Amino acid sequence: VLKLNKFKKENWEGRQLYDDVAANEWYTPYMNFAGNTGIIRSVDSKLDPNKELTRGEISEIMYLLYVILNGKNTNFLLGQAEKHIIQIERYMEGNDAVLAKRASELAVDFTQQAYTLKPDDAMVLSLGKIAKAYDYVVTAFIAGVQKNKELATQFANMAIDKATEAWESNSEMQSVAAHIKSRARSIIDQL
Repeated sequence: VLKLNKFKKENWEGRQLYDDVAANEWYTPYMNFAGNTGIIRSVDSKLDPNKELTRGEISEIMYLLYVILNGKNTNFLLGQAEKHIIQIERYMEGNDAVLAKRASELAVDFTQQAYTLKPDDAMVLSLGKIAKAYDYVVTAFIAGVQKNKELATQFANMAIDKATEAWESNSEMQSVAAHIKSRARSIIDQL
């Protein structure tokens, strides 16, 4: 996939950035790039280069590369963040904490990329706060499922605070912020 997109491997050769990717392997530049850009997720400084990938993981790799190639377009990035925020709700309704967390991480990543392009844009800033609030809600949701009342309460309250910030920075976010606050309060109530 990287070769098809004119990847310049010489920029990533000869360095061991991950514990399980030796500096002198043929695949090292590809793995270094994939890990560094988030196309492949690093766990404890490892990428697991011998792991067989599922169709879903390959689809995600292709999607994330597409995002990277279009990463200078703020509207594109915000649109992707919004799509993932919508998915968070669906995953939480289906009690799929793993996919909800991944969607919230991606939403945060996209808004952060947009923020680097337009740090003074009120919509970028407020959507970034919404994405982070959702990430806190998902973390609270996961902690609640794991019966960790203290952590769930802490992250639910962080979600409420971040949603309030989003609302205060842009009144157009009022209904979304109110929904996040409601969801966070319901997590606390269910504990």
